[in-house]
Amino acid sequence: LNGVASGKNSEMLIDFMLPVSDVSLAEAPGFFNSAKGSPTNVAVAISKLGGKSVFIGKLGDVKFGHMLAKILK
Repeated sequence: LNGVASGKNSEMLIDFMLPVSDVSLAEAPGFFNSAKGSPTNVAVAISKLGGKSVFIGKLGDVKFGHMLAKILK
């Protein structure tokens, strides 16, 4: 196997961030989300460098799991 392992105890996750920084959470107009976590970061970096990457793991059969799967494709 030629490649880089992200780690056996890592996770993909979703960060929810405010689109503005000068308001409280209660006053925020909404949030945007972004895929994060070491498996996501490694896969994206390898792809941007022209390599091929795969994710071997589990994603939930829910909206956020579907979103992560779509991002990885």
